[in-house]
Amino acid sequence: MFHEEIEKIDMEKSLQNEFREYVWKYFSPHAEQRLKTFHFFVILSVVLTGAILTITKEAGNISYAAPLAYLLAFFAFIFWKLDVRNKELIKHGENALKNLETCFEILNHEKEQKVVRLFMDEERKTNIKPRFPKALLFSAHMSYSNCFNAVFCVFGVGGCILGTMFVLTGV
Repeated sequence: MFHEEIEKIDMEKSLQNEFREYVWKYFSPHAEQRLKTFHFFVILSVVLTGAILTITKEAGNISYAAPLAYLLAFFAFIFWKLDVRNKELIKHGENALKNLETCFEILNHEKEQKVVRLFMDEERKTNIKPRFPKALLFSAHMSYSNCFNAVFCVFGVGGCILGTMFVLTGV
């Protein structure tokens, strides 16, 4: 009887390890993909912005820069949508990891469990931080989504404004 219980516990630990590995293999590539996608957007936006600046300085007709400015706004929208999807996929992985953290009964002490339960504790700590508009913009907690969305918005709105300005004032 005692031997069977030990085998059952070992099997449960093995199953927990398999689940943890499975969930981590789901979570990790999506988190990495989100950062790489944003990095690619920043590089693409800088190249397009450089091309727009070059055209406005070198060309006699600045309306030639309008399509690039609108393309910049279009890319900002597309990459924002990709980021939203990546965030959803990451959230699925985070929720599964949090669920696994609640299943692990490694330690019985609450203080020590907070150290082991990284995803749950991180969420708790993040939720108590002051956010904009309750806190000043520069002291407020900003998530990756907040920061990425601000960049997408600046390039998107900026591209629309520049494109329209180039069309209306083109020589």
